[in-house]
Amino acid sequence: MEKINKKKPLIGIIGVGNIANEHAKALIYAGFHLSCCTGSPGSLNAKTFANNYKIEKVFCDSNELLQNQDMFDCLLIACSTNPTLDILKLALTLKKPVLVEKPITLNYKDFSSLNLENEKVRVGYNRRFYSTVQLAKKFVKKHSPCLISIELPDHLNFKLKKNEQDYKSLKDNSIHALDIINYIDPDFEILQVNEYLQPNNSFGKIVILKSSNDNTCVIKLNWNSPSNFNLSIEALPYKLELMPFEKYKLYKGLSVLEPSEKSPIRQYIPKVIDQSDVFSKSKDFKPGFLPQAEEFLEIVRGGKPIHSANLKDAKKASLLASNILDFKR
Repeated sequence: MEKINKKKPLIGIIGVGNIANEHAKALIYAGFHLSCCTGSPGSLNAKTFANNYKIEKVFCDSNELLQNQDMFDCLLIACSTNPTLDILKLALTLKKPVLVEKPITLNYKDFSSLNLENEKVRVGYNRRFYSTVQLAKKFVKKHSPCLISIELPDHLNFKLKKNEQDYKSLKDNSIHALDIINYIDPDFEILQVNEYLQPNNSFGKIVILKSSNDNTCVIKLNWNSPSNFNLSIEALPYKLELMPFEKYKLYKGLSVLEPSEKSPIRQYIPKVIDQSDVFSKSKDFKPGFLPQAEEFLEIVRGGKPIHSANLKDAKKASLLASNILDFKR
């Protein structure tokens, strides 16, 4: 990989929405210089974005930015999902490092048009950089076999018939959690997918996976449920719980509270032996974005990736979403 010796590599940014703003703050702090940007054609936000981050040049569209490759050493692609794949294809012809927002595409088959071996491309699955998720990965490695349970109460429009659903929330948002599963244990395979019915024509899915390490994973797709996204891992005598993914508690054993006047029933309270969250270091950045930017800086300078997702990982998460939806008994 070509090494860039500049103290502050120049990065061009495609996309000027909310996520691009979060990236920009982290990239600047990590040590990048934001040199140019563009929004969607006709965007009114690009100049505001440029003013906010002291970016010298605003281009009309992504094609114009990519044609001026002397203005950047690397790229951030953080636009909406629909144009991302085509923009990425053009960006790859420049042979420069790219940080691209997930999921790149909603159709896993589109990944066949990309060189999946290109390690200069990193995909923005920022939850891999959560200290909580990294703890979960280490916990599973140390304590296998484990029972991993993950709950994904994303949104689904149940006014639509099943054959009209596009399951965009699974392919575009919950896919973060599917990547977490693959990150924790890359060898999971689907054993079973069961659909369960709910009132008012709503439904959910239960997915059971097994890995070569004898880890079992249960995914609960309880769409529209008044629940929180959460991950729990049981490996007796321990239980690790991430609820939400940004916080963790580690349990071992139970405290038994005998009946009393205040509470006439016996209570069994899990004992918390450790707990923390991703905000212990900094609340100034969206969780995971600063360490992701710092690792991307090392990659731009010729270093090797440690936690970030590559194109193979992105395809794997997309394929898992597709296989869940298409599973046949």
